[in-house]
Amino acid sequence: MYDLLKTHGADHVYLALKKIRDYPGLPLGNDVLRAGESQQGSESQIIAELIRRGIILAPDVKSLRGAKNFAFSPHIGLPLAEKVILEKAMAVLACIRYGQHFGLITKIRFPEDILDRLMNPPHRIGSHTEIKRQYALLVGRGMGKVYPDKLKPDRFYFETTPTPENKKAVKLAKDLLKIGEVLEGKGVSKDLQNVLFYPGTYEEALRTLPKLKNPSTVSPATQENILNVINDTMDKLRGA
Repeated sequence: MYDLLKTHGADHVYLALKKIRDYPGLPLGNDVLRAGESQQGSESQIIAELIRRGIILAPDVKSLRGAKNFAFSPHIGLPLAEKVILEKAMAVLACIRYGQHFGLITKIRFPEDILDRLMNPPHRIGSHTEIKRQYALLVGRGMGKVYPDKLKPDRFYFETTPTPENKKAVKLAKDLLKIGEVLEGKGVSKDLQNVLFYPGTYEEALRTLPKLKNPSTVSPATQENILNVINDTMDKLRGA
């Protein structure tokens, strides 16, 4: 993070993180993971570096429009058991974001409704032509199974295996969808939340994008404060 702040400037790094923070499971353009030196300082370059350094997680989902990646901001101080649930929750939300943004035949209009169906009996969604590909990520993580619609062979259902861990993961995915990132009680200080992760909505994040082209106006004192917060975060990670 320190290297990124030095290279790209605090404003640009903050805005890239804020965009992901405000919209968990942010769909990434195909240019992001291919961002190179020619895009130095661009949002794509910053997000690509965050992913390469393991700061941002970006699970990929495959369906009729090809593989797409969905970005999630970091969580700090989670026990191992909760990390497993968090990874499952991100996988669930990534699959739903695919249908929301890249659905070829129909797009998901009410993602919360999909999560409610996965949480409640019979824990099933479908049938739909894209489910077999789109939710394969969840099958691989032991979250459920895909099976064909007997009346329409080209369509499939996905059904969650309702174990306590899987139910917690779907509930957490719903929390991420509704309120952004679940930080409360995860070992993240209020000061760190206030400096790096301001509350907002996806629309607010979009309105900040034009500012990425403006030169940084952060004062030296503010930059020093941010660097101190980053160092404190690294100390927390080393002690986890």
